[in-house]
Amino acid sequence: MKTETTACILCSRNCGLVVGLEDGKLTSIRGDEHHPKSRGYLCQKAARLEHYQHHGDRLQHPLQRQPDGSFARVGWDEALTDIAGRLTSLRDRYGGDAFAFVGGGGQGNHLGGAYGRQLLAAMKSRYAYNSLGQEKTGDFWVNGRLFGRQTCRDGAMRMHPDDARALGLGDGALAVCQSAQSEIEVVIALDDTVRRGVVTLPHGYGMCHAGSPPAGPQVNVLTSGQQCDPRSKTPFHKYVPVDVRRRDAPPARSAPVSG
Repeated sequence: MKTETTACILCSRNCGLVVGLEDGKLTSIRGDEHHPKSRGYLCQKAARLEHYQHHGDRLQHPLQRQPDGSFARVGWDEALTDIAGRLTSLRDRYGGDAFAFVGGGGQGNHLGGAYGRQLLAAMKSRYAYNSLGQEKTGDFWVNGRLFGRQTCRDGAMRMHPDDARALGLGDGALAVCQSAQSEIEVVIALDDTVRRGVVTLPHGYGMCHAGSPPAGPQVNVLTSGQQCDPRSKTPFHKYVPVDVRRRDAPPARSAPVSG
């Protein structure tokens, strides 16, 4: 068995992976602790890549539906020519408004988004739909109902006003959140719906993309690859003991607040 480093493509985070390979198949998957962004983090989707890659129902070649409802294997050139002919026929007969592109929401192979835009242009269509249009529309609506505003997913650390007052922190103050593993700088947002003694940070912020600075704190650095689920090797990132202090305060020796 040989070992290779790679990256997951099941979401836009592209976390680093270390995979074991034998006879062209995945035999083991774990987070890459040397990856500069994910630092060993691994979610359950990446841990199950072998299931998706080698699933018995995965299509490995084009199948064309036959008049009796069965499917027959055809070559790629034949399949693409047939599909292109049907699409252009629909466009020429009904116009571009008869066509819509569904997909490209950031999950899976990101090239689908670029190809989809080219297909929209070729079909003379202006309609594009993806999972984010449904998932995040509802997400922000719920944020507005729960927290009074839809822009609460800004990467800020939410803390009960009583805890913030005891630490000398106000709304919008800069603070340091320290775990046994590392520490990050955060912006405080007062929220009386958060339990006393607990702070919350949204996951998914802090990643760096080409041409743009990181947005929000990188929560992954607070977790440890040694404190993880024994099967999936996913670090415990939902309940991490942390200490929160003003930015100008000295580091604490303990971490009494749960994150």
